[in-house]
Amino acid sequence: MKVIVISNPTPTAKEANLINALFNEGLACFHLRKPNASEAEIEMLLDQIDKQFYPKIALHQHHQLASKFDIKRLHYPERTRKEITAELLQNQKEKCFILSTSIHQIESINQAFLFDYTFYGPVFNSISKNDYQSVTASDFHIKKKLNGPEIIALGGITDKNLYQIKKMNFDGFALLGFIWQQPEKAVQHFKSTLLITKSET
Repeated sequence: MKVIVISNPTPTAKEANLINALFNEGLACFHLRKPNASEAEIEMLLDQIDKQFYPKIALHQHHQLASKFDIKRLHYPERTRKEITAELLQNQKEKCFILSTSIHQIESINQAFLFDYTFYGPVFNSISKNDYQSVTASDFHIKKKLNGPEIIALGGITDKNLYQIKKMNFDGFALLGFIWQQPEKAVQHFKSTLLITKSET
C-alpha cells in the first residue's frame, strides 16, 4: 500500500528537518499543503528540504514553483479541480506530471478519471479537525474501476486502524493528524505505520 504524509497546514518548529527525517525513513510521497502560506513561505520551506527529495513532493498550492524545484507532482483540491480544464490536465500529463485530487463522495470518482490518484475521506473521524467526521460505514468496500485512479484513504488514520484500510480495499493511505499533532513523535509514528504496512505485504 502507498503511504503518503500530508504537511501540517500551519508552520511547525524544525519542520524541514522533520520532513527530511521522514524521507530518510522511507517516505515515498509528501504532500505540501499549506492553504494560507504565501509563495515565498512555500519556497523558503522547499529551500530547506534536501533537493534529492523534490521528486517525491506534491504541491497543493503555488504550482508555479514546480519548475523551479523540478517537482513533478501536482495536487488539485476538489474546489480547484472544478475550475480547471481537461486540456490543462492532459497537457500536464504529457509533460509527465503525476496528478492527484480529492473527493468526498465515492460517486465522484468519475470526476477524477484524469488523475493518477485521489484522496477519499474522511474514512475515520479526523484527528486534526473536530468537525471532520467519517463518511464511511463499517462495511465500506471499494470496487475498483478499470483504468481508474488509485484511491487513497484520508482522515483519522493511525497505526491502530490500518487493518481496516486494507479490508476496505484502498490502494494506500495518507497521514496528517497522527504525524503532526505531536511533532516530536512524527518520525516514530511514521515508522510504526510503515512497519505494519511492510508486515502485511
